[in-house]
Amino acid sequence: MKVFITFFIFTVGFFIFHQHASAQSVCEQMLSVEKKWNKSLPKKIDPASELTQVRVSCGNKTVIYAKRILVSLRKLAPGWEENQKRQHSQLHCNAKGLASYVGWTAIDVWSDLSYSYVLTIRTSPADCK
Repeated sequence: MKVFITFFIFTVGFFIFHQHASAQSVCEQMLSVEKKWNKSLPKKIDPASELTQVRVSCGNKTVIYAKRILVSLRKLAPGWEENQKRQHSQLHCNAKGLASYVGWTAIDVWSDLSYSYVLTIRTSPADCK
């Protein structure tokens, strides 16, 4: 999954940081990638989870990743939530991260096997400083 998201950031980053890229062209590129990705979803992240949808909000400069836990919540390792938060921050605040490099907020919205809400994790550009 990290490779999948890194590819997304690289693809969008190439267009965003071209010297003459406008906010509109960044938005258009994000929406294009969103459409392409959603055609191939759901996609397993690991044995216990999957990515079910990607939503782009150009007005809010936000990408929302809807994710589903594929096992009973009782089977998740102790500290699962804290690990997810740490990994989310590391991924989106790294040198090519959505928050640090692109300047957009990344949000993961987690649900359980029956699509009931579990957790939201948010990393914004301000979190990367």
